[in-house]
Amino acid sequence: MAGGNLSPRQKMINMMYLVLTALLALNVSKEVLNSFFEVNLGIVKTTKSIDKKNIDTYDGFENASNQEKVKNYKNLANTVKPISMSLVEGIQEMKYNLVLKADKQVFLGDYKDEEGDEIESNIFEVEYSELSSLEKSKKIAHLGAKDDRHAAGDIFNPENKASLPNIDGIGKCTQMKNEIESFRQTLLSVLKVAEDSSWIIKGSSEFLADEINSSLKIEDGKVYGEKGKKVTWEYYNFYDMPSVGALTLLSKWQADIKNMEAEVISFLAKNIDANSLKFTTAMATTIPSSNFVLKGEEFKSTIFLTAFDETANPEILIGDYDSLPDGTYQMIGTPEVVPVVNGQGIYTVKGGSVGPKSYKGLIKILQDDGDQYYPFEGEYIVANKSFAVSPTKMNILYTVIDNPISVSVAGYQPDQVSISMSGASYTTVNRKKGEYMVTPDNKMLGKKIYVSVTVKDKNGKKKSIGKMEFRVKEVPDPTIFHLNSNKVSKEQITGKPKLSAKLLNFDFEGIVFKVVKFDVECIGTVSEAFEGVSIISSKIKTEIGRLKKGNKVIISNIIVKQKGGSTRRMGPSVGFNYTIK
Repeated sequence: MAGGNLSPRQKMINMMYLVLTALLALNVSKEVLNSFFEVNLGIVKTTKSIDKKNIDTYDGFENASNQEKVKNYKNLANTVKPISMSLVEGIQEMKYNLVLKADKQVFLGDYKDEEGDEIESNIFEVEYSELSSLEKSKKIAHLGAKDDRHAAGDIFNPENKASLPNIDGIGKCTQMKNEIESFRQTLLSVLKVAEDSSWIIKGSSEFLADEINSSLKIEDGKVYGEKGKKVTWEYYNFYDMPSVGALTLLSKWQADIKNMEAEVISFLAKNIDANSLKFTTAMATTIPSSNFVLKGEEFKSTIFLTAFDETANPEILIGDYDSLPDGTYQMIGTPEVVPVVNGQGIYTVKGGSVGPKSYKGLIKILQDDGDQYYPFEGEYIVANKSFAVSPTKMNILYTVIDNPISVSVAGYQPDQVSISMSGASYTTVNRKKGEYMVTPDNKMLGKKIYVSVTVKDKNGKKKSIGKMEFRVKEVPDPTIFHLNSNKVSKEQITGKPKLSAKLLNFDFEGIVFKVVKFDVECIGTVSEAFEGVSIISSKIKTEIGRLKKGNKVIISNIIVKQKGGSTRRMGPSVGFNYTIK
């Protein structure tokens, strides 16, 4: 599990795994099992950090200015990315199914709110395939049945039994093991291709290959069990294993996979030698400060010769030109000469009439065989001043909650822009990006709020640009959940004493509703009603216990409270009409 060539991050992950397996071998108390879940959360946090580093590395490949130079390295890295992503998500599905099997529900995101109450909106009881992409990316926040020793074996089938879930006789454990082995071979193949193609120095990847084998190679026939008994890797890790142990082991594999992905793609990135690009010719280049210019403002463009020789300053000429039969060029008319400093010319022109503009010219430089000319051209747009206040979600602001908006004014940096409004408060989220949070006053419900935009020019003078109209609405009603069937047993009703409320199909996150009151009516030989209750109490349960088959229990007049907001009564159509079976 450890070796001299392992990275510090991999050594830390392996150490956490060794501590876990050592403790699981003992007859540990429930308090110790609880601590394993905290270890699991620590590994998950580490994995997210590694994944962010990987995203930055992939972005570096994509955003490299010289794509020809990075092409081979990028293509190799991109063979790793989808396999790693698929494998990590497959293990995430195993973790979700494990907790769902053990607890019959899964908390995704956070487990409790600031008041210490369970966040019911974060409870999921559906299959993993029914989750959204955002929900799948959230951490598993809680595991109740940490000492459950059956869940892992029942759903992962470590013995590859035909009576348990399998594909062509192969259980989920073995499937995962085979996929990890395939991923290991992919990483080794990437290094071999890079070395065989001379994209990396021969022998430089040996230490990394050793680390990949040490971290990802799974061997059967080792002495995994007690008293020297040889068992399979699947059996040792998932048979009769406490659910918290199996969960943590799965998280550890996610960390190993992401870490080895990071090591390989970072190794490829580091091998792109900044001095390896050989110039076979020169090329004229223009870099505009912006291709979009406001009327009355100046357009600037940096013009320079790529592979510039410091001993010879070029001459930059703006104007039309002709191509001559001998491959040279000749300016037409009198060109505009651009001042050159350290090989770079700054072309400046004031934006006049509105519309697209273009410019072209030649870079002239003296070389051993005489003057050489390199043509260039560029374009920009001159536009009238305009502004935009863009709601991040829609052109509606909701009461009680923070509504994100972004504000921009063409031709001005975000820190030159300011906003104001009445009937609402706002906070600045990111001034450099023009992002704000707006919270309308409750009294503005059903009315309109106008966001006014002001800019400060380069002389410090403020001027009004305009205003944008927003409608103010209340957050939509949540959906109320209780039992999934209209025909239920008395035990089903009494076994779930609370109603839950969840806001569905709404773009904002973190909006929590709680059912605070409802009416319960038991219709049997004698009708008994309980009004304004917050839970199906023991008294109500006693009354339900007296009902017979075919009698009814009606739950109505449901009142919910939005966290941080006011209570509201759900409509008359919202409720539950149960028939005792």
